[in-house]
Amino acid sequence: MSIRAQHLTVQLSKRVFESEEFGIVRSQDMLYGVESFNMQPLLIVGVSYEQLPIHYRQYARVGESICLEKFLMDFWAYKHENPACPEHPVTGKPDVLIIDHRLENVLAPSFLSWLTNNGIQYDYSTSKSRKFSAVARQHQVYPDVKIEHHTPTESTDGAAERFKLTLENLNTEMKHQQFTYSMISKPMRSLLQSSVWEPNAEIETVVEPVVYTQTFVDPEIMARHTQNDLNIYNPHWHKSTNTPYFQYGYLINNFVSESALADIDHQRELSLGLVAMEYLWPSFDEGIQLRLKQFKNKGCRNLDSLSKSDYNKLLYLTGIDTEAHINELKANGLILKDEVKSFVYDISKMDVNDISHLWRSVVPASAKTFEVVPVLMEKKQKYRVFAAQTTGAQFIFICSCRYKKAAAFDQGMCRGYKNGNVVPLNKAQFDTMVNEALAGQPSVFDELRTTAKKHIDRVA
Repeated sequence: MSIRAQHLTVQLSKRVFESEEFGIVRSQDMLYGVESFNMQPLLIVGVSYEQLPIHYRQYARVGESICLEKFLMDFWAYKHENPACPEHPVTGKPDVLIIDHRLENVLAPSFLSWLTNNGIQYDYSTSKSRKFSAVARQHQVYPDVKIEHHTPTESTDGAAERFKLTLENLNTEMKHQQFTYSMISKPMRSLLQSSVWEPNAEIETVVEPVVYTQTFVDPEIMARHTQNDLNIYNPHWHKSTNTPYFQYGYLINNFVSESALADIDHQRELSLGLVAMEYLWPSFDEGIQLRLKQFKNKGCRNLDSLSKSDYNKLLYLTGIDTEAHINELKANGLILKDEVKSFVYDISKMDVNDISHLWRSVVPASAKTFEVVPVLMEKKQKYRVFAAQTTGAQFIFICSCRYKKAAAFDQGMCRGYKNGNVVPLNKAQFDTMVNEALAGQPSVFDELRTTAKKHIDRVA
């Protein structure tokens, strides 16, 4: 018989906060640093089934006590519709409760005794448990708050937001958003049809505690920062609206007004350039870094929320189109130095068709092209480097031999590139250039122009 396991966690919210001015504040991005904008993170109390997309969460204010017995009893009382076997609703206690290890030192012995009295084994997660972390992350989702089970109340305090979302109404709606039916896979359907979900008085009978415990948690202990967390930057409040239907207000991080949005010419080319230059992102302006991280977190390369200025700057930094940014600088009384610029692209993990498209986008037909080859090459060369030089720029395409993306050049997919044109380079110098460029110093390739000069006429 299968074991019914559930996971219990308490976390500091990254997408849901509270503000006196706006009420409950929700953000699509996972944010930190909101306190500097007079917002406070909330605590999330969450419980999940280990093998099913069923997640129940309630939000609480930091510093207030949490009654875990009442929280779990509410969850166990729900009868979730079983789409694979309607006569067997998903409900009741688990056989095993896996508890967030960060709670171990704050749980009262009486709470653990209550679990035992109800026939529930308990254990603590480990800090390296990927399974527990994956389940716990589900509670950090953006809460899409409907108004099916409550009525919005209009503020009378003259605040900027007329219809503030309250903590009570947020928690009311969360009680009705537990089972994500759209995520049921074939293995889950088989699980839902198994005998583990048959009606069972034992799992549905809960012995109430003699005394309900009040648990206090330290928010610092429950905070867990990840590389996907973003610093709050230039936030904007989108007010609640009644058209075409009622929606509560929400926070937009790194806001750009509609009038300042960029035209999206060269969007595909810029997307490819940014993929190939991800190593260089940390050197970009803070606002641009944040926007690119937002795109990456969402798994897309949609660049239509960049400002015109930032968009033009990225076109320049990636070598896609330098004219718009230079004209913008001139309009502001600034002029870039007249010097050769090296654009270095790491194409190791790109599709060969995308490599070909990026090459055509940045390399003019008149460019002199060649491969940079290390002298005394090892049997297993780590990188191959392909270059194109013009009067004012050089474009360096680096690919790891492990991924075999040099096929884009070897098979003639890159317009104007001539196989057989080779510029030899001392192996130590070759390795230094590649390693330093991919570490964020593309200008290390500037010296290639001088080093390769005596070969250029030969390969022109």
